[in-house]
Amino acid sequence: MAAGWRWPHWRPRALEVSIRQFRQSDARAVWELHATTNHPGRLDDLVDVDESYLVGGGDFLVAELKGGEVIATAALRPIKAGSTAAEVTRVLVRRDLRRRGIGTGLMDALHRRAAALGLEVAKLDLAHQQPAAVAFYHSLGYTEAADEQTGRVRELVKRLITLP
Repeated sequence: MAAGWRWPHWRPRALEVSIRQFRQSDARAVWELHATTNHPGRLDDLVDVDESYLVGGGDFLVAELKGGEVIATAALRPIKAGSTAAEVTRVLVRRDLRRRGIGTGLMDALHRRAAALGLEVAKLDLAHQQPAAVAFYHSLGYTEAADEQTGRVRELVKRLITLP
């Protein structure tokens, strides 16, 4: 990704938000955003975002308000080296700013970035997903995929459009 790359500004429901790639100066804000959620889980990957996401061919995007406050994140990384399937993770919008289109804009940017990186399929693990989150991903075109051995639905999958 070229230095200075930024997703275009847009105004979701009276907020001016921009989406861009993670910068090292975002590390503390990203950590705090994820650490203060109801289900923060493990945060090991946030210790070194560059190593966890960017070096391996993925990306980590942040949404920020006009003043530079990080309010949302979304990340992806190839499932394994050389794979065209990506794990989508770290999708989070600050609780008081949800349902304003920020998550939709962020996921659109993430899908476009994935396609630009040559990734063809986006996958989400359903292990800790809330019903509202699952409905959100369905609205973005994700479909349920069953585990081949057990037949249980374990993930959501979306085929990405490859950009020219």
